[in-house]
Amino acid sequence: MITGLYAGILALIYIILSFNVIMKRREFKIGMGDGDNKILKKAIRAHGNFAEFIPMILIMMILVEYTLANALMMHIIGISLIIARILQAKGLLKTEIASFERVAGTLMTFTIMGVLAFILIYQFLIS
Repeated sequence: MITGLYAGILALIYIILSFNVIMKRREFKIGMGDGDNKILKKAIRAHGNFAEFIPMILIMMILVEYTLANALMMHIIGISLIIARILQAKGLLKTEIASFERVAGTLMTFTIMGVLAFILIYQFLIS
């Protein structure tokens, strides 16, 4: 199952983002919330943004893989997703305003989600 490979890689990225939040909490001695600390806010947001998008996209990937079983397409989607999420996290951790990484990561993520949605809807309509 190709999606499993990308789920594993994305889980490692999630762990890195989680540890980043933990390290910032320890550094700034903030156990709950963000303590109005801009650095911790960015770390929490990068972690949360990842957690908000990845589950839905992975479910969609599993469904597309199950219905189409096109290995090349699944690898293109998986690699693109990893690049998108790294860019997104990097952009969120870098600045509170729009950055190249943040915009590129967002556009890539929504494009991937849109492509997967289109494929799933199309598969339903032709079946």
